[in-house]
Amino acid sequence: MPPEDYSRLDFGRLEAESDKDLPSYFLATRHVQDIVGRGKYLVLGRKGAGKTALFKYLESRIEESCPDVEVISLDLIDYAFEIHRNLNQEELTPARSYSLSWKLLYYYIAAEKIFNSLERTEQKTLVAAFNQIGITSGVGSFGALGNWFRRSRDPKTLTLPTVAGVGGGGITVADGPRAVDPQMSGSLSKIEEIFSQNFSRAPFTVLVDRLDDAWDGSDQSKKLIAGAINAARDLSISLSIKGYPAPVVAFLRTDIWNALSFNDLNKTSQDQVHLDWSDNELQDIVALRISHSLDCSKSAAWAKAFPIEEMRNRQSAFKYMTKRTMRRPRDLIAFCINAEESRADIMQSISPSDIYEGEGPYSDHMLRELKDEIGLHEIEFDEVVRALKGLGKRSHTESEWLQSCSRNRISEGDAHKVLDLLFDCSVIGVFKSGSTVKFRYDDPYLARPSEGLQVHPSLLKALNLTDR
Repeated sequence: MPPEDYSRLDFGRLEAESDKDLPSYFLATRHVQDIVGRGKYLVLGRKGAGKTALFKYLESRIEESCPDVEVISLDLIDYAFEIHRNLNQEELTPARSYSLSWKLLYYYIAAEKIFNSLERTEQKTLVAAFNQIGITSGVGSFGALGNWFRRSRDPKTLTLPTVAGVGGGGITVADGPRAVDPQMSGSLSKIEEIFSQNFSRAPFTVLVDRLDDAWDGSDQSKKLIAGAINAARDLSISLSIKGYPAPVVAFLRTDIWNALSFNDLNKTSQDQVHLDWSDNELQDIVALRISHSLDCSKSAAWAKAFPIEEMRNRQSAFKYMTKRTMRRPRDLIAFCINAEESRADIMQSISPSDIYEGEGPYSDHMLRELKDEIGLHEIEFDEVVRALKGLGKRSHTESEWLQSCSRNRISEGDAHKVLDLLFDCSVIGVFKSGSTVKFRYDDPYLARPSEGLQVHPSLLKALNLTDR
């Protein structure tokens, strides 16, 4: 038998958007059925938990499971969020104004998909309502929406067919802020009525990704994101078919969700999908990628690509690597990629020395991930890194943290805020008993003590901390 060609070993790409092979090795878990078959509309997950991968997978899965459902992918990259900030209505609270504007967006995007299935009178009413709002007539801050569509969609304009006696055609709208006048609520009611009457025979699902991009920690961004979720909830209530996906499915980072506060927040609990991963699921995510590249069974994949001999402390390769992740798919995939790229001989499987060698680049990757995550909280990241490095070791107390912050010119008030943030992000955990350390991803209600604090093992090499 010829030797195995391990040069084919490939763990795919970290970014789901650029991974053309993702459909071949995506792990379909309970999360998929919750969305496709149970109509849940709010997907929550930490950074790197697989939200975008699930978003991309659902594009094809919904079409396969529910072929009569029109799937509309709304990737909010470079989206003009100022549309919603510029729209307001005096008789509504800011939160409801945001919700109204998001509902208009969802309906507007779906209108193109259902238009040809409408009666002629309904077509005229729908186009007239959008014209009155200003979407197709060239008025107001919805011009930013048109600009965004022209940049991001193919064809470059979103079109509603022209109906005799009523405008239509491509969107060409002017820039500038616009207040929501009372007529907009009336127009929205007409639009809602048409969709309600036709949804059962022309169902659709709008998948909303990159809603996180609206987040900057301000009250305004909180209301904007809450409005998007409330609008998705409203459509789920008014438009639903049992056993079908919801009309709108929104994806959001867990830490952003936890920072929100609005009246109907608790009412979404039954409709949430939490992207948490068990050890077996994490192992399977990587096994499927190995199986795809080496053409072997999923059950044999880990033993084929990784050494069978034990690592330090008599751990398997999987246990050693998983312990140095935050239990997110992207962490484990990144570690595998770094270990694979550390091989001296690409014709050989991954050895323990390759894993140890890849741990350094992986730790640097995790530090960059942290920068992306806490950079949204208006904190000088380099100062935080210097304070973490100043600890010198993994184990520390709150007092030692404050001293390191003081040496790095971080005020005591800011030092406490940063420590709380690092604890929330699971950069800092708590020593429990034996060798057990708990982090917020293990227990979202974990309390932070002043003693027994631990830096996450994934960051030790990047921060040059001793493991004691």
